[in-house]
Amino acid sequence: DFVGRSAEFQQLVTAAARAALQLGPEVTAAAAADGGVHELDAQQLASARLASGSTIEEGCALLAGQVRENIALRRGYLISAGAHGVVSSYVHMPVIAGAGRIAAVVALAARSPLQQPLQQQLAQLGADLAMHAAGMNTQYISRQYIPTDVLEAVRADLASASEAQMSGKPAAVMAKIVEGKLAKWCKDSCLLDQPYLLDDSLTVAQLLKQQAQQLSVPGGRLDVAALLRVQVGEGLQREESKADFAAEVAAMAAGGK
Repeated sequence: DFVGRSAEFQQLVTAAARAALQLGPEVTAAAAADGGVHELDAQQLASARLASGSTIEEGCALLAGQVRENIALRRGYLISAGAHGVVSSYVHMPVIAGAGRIAAVVALAARSPLQQPLQQQLAQLGADLAMHAAGMNTQYISRQYIPTDVLEAVRADLASASEAQMSGKPAAVMAKIVEGKLAKWCKDSCLLDQPYLLDDSLTVAQLLKQQAQQLSVPGGRLDVAALLRVQVGEGLQREESKADFAAEVAAMAAGGK
């Protein structure tokens, strides 16, 4: 809306992000422990100080009074690429530079320090993978990053959906069928296993291996250190068709090349 596009709102967002980066080494350590992505405590983030001296919460209230619209801090994340990595982002159909309804961030990490122009090349690769994640609605790097409660919920849903199909089958056979479907769900949902949006002859894991060799990455290996995809109103509206949105992103990418 008009508030999100305003210079004042963008300045507040930028100032809030800078304040979040000053929260302390314990937050950075938490990001590393959380697989590169750490959701910041809402109260801690709201209390962080802007350069003006006011808190983020106070900054939101001040701007809300000026524009006469409700402005509230909903969430924030810290993304870490580790000691030898790069963090890249993609915003889908930005209404202004850096602002849109869907965004993704990917952090790529090498085994030793990166020099130019390699750092810039990896930043572009990361941005392409972030576009892939935005288009494919990718939430996880690999199965090991999927929380146990999510796996259990998906397993239960698959068992329930397959109940009629598996009627009369032995319990061991039913369990095997469900685990097979769960493995397929994981493969479809995890970045490294997905066919690369810009070249579906490769999985993302194969792409990373190829690029590590072609770009002569130190140590000969590239890892995805972090992945985050966010959407305005996430969880509050109906889900868009994954296939249709992925096709839209791929078409936009092809048109831009």
